[in-house]
Amino acid sequence: VSAADATVVVSALAAHRVCEDVHLSGAILLCVLASERANCKRVFYAGGVTALLDSLFVHRSNCKVVATCIDALSALALSDYALATAIIDTTPALRVVVDAMSEHPLCADVQHRAATLLGSFALTSAHCGRIIAAGGGDALLAALCSHRDKSDVVAHCLAALDALAKSAAAAAIVAAGGLSLVVGAMVEHRVDDCVQDQGGRLLASLAGNAPTA
Repeated sequence: VSAADATVVVSALAAHRVCEDVHLSGAILLCVLASERANCKRVFYAGGVTALLDSLFVHRSNCKVVATCIDALSALALSDYALATAIIDTTPALRVVVDAMSEHPLCADVQHRAATLLGSFALTSAHCGRIIAAGGGDALLAALCSHRDKSDVVAHCLAALDALAKSAAAAAIVAAGGLSLVVGAMVEHRVDDCVQDQGGRLLASLAGNAPTA
């Protein structure tokens, strides 16, 4: 698969807008393309992000399509900070992803991949206030609560919350009950090194950035 195929994939998604199988396969292809950093901007300028967001809207009841589309968006956002900013600035991706988390609260794949995407957006501190304003912090805490038995979801939510907490979002996370959720997750996954590491980092960020009384 070459980056030149992005235009073909986007055109196929538009031509078969209501076909779930086409959109699932197309999202997988765009995800494969986006896994190569050199392809990411070409996927973006070919309309790949717009196509993925349209898939998320049209097939929003299909958690497999939703999770795969979000996975592709994550690959694009993680490839380049400037590209992540372009996605936030020029598309409704942030709002769409938060809505998808709300619409599929019990789907671990959606929550896992959405947490990864929000975490990639939050790596740029200028995005963090917008993520919180869009409900991203609350969505991550809800996922942490609903899927507290799934270590992969927990770890990705903790990592995303840590990125937010390093900006001005620490107080909002604490006010929303995040502290008890983090401690609870660490207790429940006491033998999971990744959860312990991410949880410890988040607690340190909360302690260092939340205002004191």
